[in-house]
Amino acid sequence: MSFVFQQPGTSPLLDAIEDCAADCEVLGGMFAFATKAGIELFLDLPEVQALLARGGRVNLTVGLDAITNGDALLYLRERIARTRGLEVKAYLHPWSGTFHPKYMWFVRGTQVSIIAGSGNLTPSGLGCLPTARQNGNWEAFLTQRLNAADSRHFLGSIQEWLTRSENSGFLLDVDHPRVLARGAANSRVRFVRPPREDESNEVDNARAPAARPQLPPIVPWPSPPGAAARVHRRPAAAIHAVLPVAAAPLVRTVGTSDEPDAFVREISRNRPGQADVGQQGLRFFGFRGDMESSVLLQYVNLNNALEQPVEKQLFVNASDNYRVEMGQIAQLGYDVGPNGERMILAAVRLDERTFRYSIVPVTHSSYGQLSAFLNAQSVSRPGRMREAFVNSNDLTRAWRRGPRNLFPVTMFSTEA
Repeated sequence: MSFVFQQPGTSPLLDAIEDCAADCEVLGGMFAFATKAGIELFLDLPEVQALLARGGRVNLTVGLDAITNGDALLYLRERIARTRGLEVKAYLHPWSGTFHPKYMWFVRGTQVSIIAGSGNLTPSGLGCLPTARQNGNWEAFLTQRLNAADSRHFLGSIQEWLTRSENSGFLLDVDHPRVLARGAANSRVRFVRPPREDESNEVDNARAPAARPQLPPIVPWPSPPGAAARVHRRPAAAIHAVLPVAAAPLVRTVGTSDEPDAFVREISRNRPGQADVGQQGLRFFGFRGDMESSVLLQYVNLNNALEQPVEKQLFVNASDNYRVEMGQIAQLGYDVGPNGERMILAAVRLDERTFRYSIVPVTHSSYGQLSAFLNAQSVSRPGRMREAFVNSNDLTRAWRRGPRNLFPVTMFSTEA
């Protein structure tokens, strides 16, 4: 048995995964949380790729209580579709507790090796990130090689739990409607790390900033007894991070950027169930060039009720019409106001590929608020449909009668 206390900016957990995956037939794992970047880092490890290439299996279970969002679920579905031997299930349970395991097992013949620790299927949990400002968590893990009898007992226990969970309806495909709905709900939450300065955002300017503490020396991942040290060839995204010289900001928001995360646009009368969003609007939803891409769209009606999220393909047709399928438009009907006002689409990006949206007819009581905001923000030429790309916080403040479920929420969490 080996124990490692992993330091930020290092990757002995990734080294251990590759050591254990070498020449094994099955790799299994259960994780509380998963992100797209963590999934990609894990599945692109050279030894995991080699395992799948030689006909082995990778079977993963990921929790949905937090963090695992629509972007991660869509990416998992795509990797499963193009990767023979990869199976991933999502665990969706009805209890108030959190599904919180983080461990992996590796089957080679009749013998099982286990890695159990604190790291989730995220770059921070696995041990390194591609940028210097985000260099991972402190994590700890154990590795142990079981004898034949203990290996049989371990695999039997795992299979019994998986079978019972699937029969109970808690273990679902990653594109199951209930799973996607939970993923979209997780996408809505933007996590912020708690402040570092005495539980306050205030910084005492009279006091010189403290020097960044020095981490203990890195203890290398031990090679198996009698074996030469392995050379781990990481994919480009997994190069060891270098600890930053500058201090990190007191508060860091995950899943946000400087780009506007809300899009407001008048909708023209066109084909039923389609929204003409324009070229820039389609780019807001993630369309890039000629390649088709899918996104998760969830409608929020003006009474604040949510419909099931639906995966939609983004595309440009032969007539260069930039449209997104939104069946609710046909259900609402189309009215034009006395001064030529049109119904308005309000969409918010929750993560890279998950969006919530509402459609506001000119007859709705909140139309005036939203239309006034759009007038102030729009840079469209006269005679064109008004549109604006804005910050969701500004939209929330201006459109106070809008549905609250449309907008992101911010929470403090050390998991950020």
